[in-house]
Amino acid sequence: MINTRYGRPPEALEASIEKHFPQSQWENAASVSFLESSWRSEATADTRHLAGGECGGWYTLADGTPAQTEYSVGPWQINLCVHGIPEDQARDPDTATAFAAGLYFASGWRPWFLASRSLGILDDPIAEPGPPPETPETPSEAPEVPEEAPTLPQIPTGPILLSVDRVSCQGAILGLILFAGGILWTLSTLIT
Repeated sequence: MINTRYGRPPEALEASIEKHFPQSQWENAASVSFLESSWRSEATADTRHLAGGECGGWYTLADGTPAQTEYSVGPWQINLCVHGIPEDQARDPDTATAFAAGLYFASGWRPWFLASRSLGILDDPIAEPGPPPETPETPSEAPEVPEEAPTLPQIPTGPILLSVDRVSCQGAILGLILFAGGILWTLSTLIT
């Protein structure tokens, strides 16, 4: 049973989270999904109209921050502009959660930047996949199976994953420029 500060996820989503994520991340996964969609498979975020109806177009947020258009759907708000997953699968709790777990194992919580930042888990280390949960088909009397990482779905990279890196790089470059400027100012005041 997964309990979060937002309550308990719907049964199908909860079972999928328990199936696809490491137990140490169940509460985080359910919380991220809630912040993204309120656990709703029918949730949709479509900002393509802000850049001529195209995926990956750029527009400016009210605070002046540049953003890329998206068409994100389902309980995990998987961006169909970036990921090659059919919309019906991105809306299906189990398929979408399996895909989300693959994103998590590839990039941590970064694909859900705003949700994970607000939860304080953005830069948490990626948990190791654990052994599959015990089910009636695999009773505890079964012979031991070596613990191996589960095969995860292939996650295509795209503008969203790269845009986070681009923003991080831009911030790092700006920081270096400001640092270098501070050194030059200090040297100029020492020389004069």
